[in-house]
Amino acid sequence: MKLFRTATFGLALTIFCLGMTTCSSFATTRADHRTKDITAKSSVASSQAATTTTITNTMTYDLASTLAKEWIAAWNRRETMDSFLDSRLDDNVELISPFVPKLTGQQSLQGRDSLKQYFVAVLEKYPKLHFELQDVLTGKDSVALYYRSVNNAKECVVMFVNEQGQIYKLINHSRPCG
Repeated sequence: MKLFRTATFGLALTIFCLGMTTCSSFATTRADHRTKDITAKSSVASSQAATTTTITNTMTYDLASTLAKEWIAAWNRRETMDSFLDSRLDDNVELISPFVPKLTGQQSLQGRDSLKQYFVAVLEKYPKLHFELQDVLTGKDSVALYYRSVNNAKECVVMFVNEQGQIYKLINHSRPCG
């Protein structure tokens, strides 16, 4: 039952993310309805400072925004990728992406080490890869990042976050440009 709810939520969020051009009013509304008791371990990729907070069962917009900015910064500043992956990914994290089969021949990847190897391969294949964050959406225990990628392609990644503030599942969605 939980798997069905997660899959349904992911599909609905994907359709919403990919059809969006902007959702600043939605983000503002979500920001206005933040809960104060939700927080997670957060280390900002661009600085060495870290803040500690506690997660319950709802993602705040502030936490989601921090996670989104760290993700984008890790990809765009290659040297911070390992630090981000070590601090933010659960040991058994799963990645589902339309790009995984193209680069690995597998349908999905499981485990932090597998993802690290995959991300290195992606950066080697696309050395000028650069992401531009467009918007951030929050869910109960997830965050969706809507961003532009190679050749202005639209992408959305949904990150599911556990009680320890670590990402345990990533589902990437893409709409090629053109």
